[in-house]
Amino acid sequence: MLFTSCIVDDEDEYLDSLAETPYTIGFSSRVANESYFEDIGAVEKSYPVVIIGGQDGSNPDEPIEIQYTVNTEASTAVEGQEFDFVDNSGVLTIPAGSDFGNFDLLINTGNLNPDEPTKLVLDLVEANSSGAPATIASSNKQIEITFVGCNSKVAQPGAPVKYQLEMTSSRGNVSRQEQIIWTGPNNFQTESVGYWSSLPGCFCFPFEVICGEVFVPDHNLSDYYSNEVAGLNDNGPDGFVDEDGNITINYTIVLGGSPVVFNAVYTRLD
Repeated sequence: MLFTSCIVDDEDEYLDSLAETPYTIGFSSRVANESYFEDIGAVEKSYPVVIIGGQDGSNPDEPIEIQYTVNTEASTAVEGQEFDFVDNSGVLTIPAGSDFGNFDLLINTGNLNPDEPTKLVLDLVEANSSGAPATIASSNKQIEITFVGCNSKVAQPGAPVKYQLEMTSSRGNVSRQEQIIWTGPNNFQTESVGYWSSLPGCFCFPFEVICGEVFVPDHNLSDYYSNEVAGLNDNGPDGFVDEDGNITINYTIVLGGSPVVFNAVYTRLD
């Protein structure tokens, strides 16, 4: 008796169908913050545009050209002031054999606004290639580059600052003293997170201060637990720093499958 199978044929058809899908193109990151507090001249920065998917996973045989434009309605930074384009063609290229290309920008470090951030918003418009077809991913078609000239005084390098923490949540309240340390320009780290402190690993959380506004990036609870910690506001700041250096931060921790909101106020003691 002879048995036959269509599994191989089905796999071949599936691979063939993958090979016919367009390359999907987008920015590797949708936001970027560029902070400078002194004039060190024009600094060149690159923002990768990558192949997110499409085809059979191989890199393109021919270059892919991507057209981009400045989103003038959303942008507040001015060409020739905060930034200059390295290339004014409005086109960037993913070379043949590569899975990314760079959008290059000159940041004029001496011209950043010392009082408030400004931003350049770019939109990817169209992707073209003489080889395999390519399209722009709707979720990664835009990048927002923020220029920051205001230097936060929450803490300084090598000089942690002591704060009184008063925190409320639906799971209970916390009152304790702790230090906040400087980890980079406008970037800081707490000594605790949620109810936890002084435990193995980093039971702490990072935050960024941009001209008085606080932003908490998504991250794991610690080196040992994967519970998500995130800022409360997906589309704006998660808190603020007042004129006296006191900090308000609102964030969530996923506990038991649901996010618990923590409202933390740090009163400066030093």
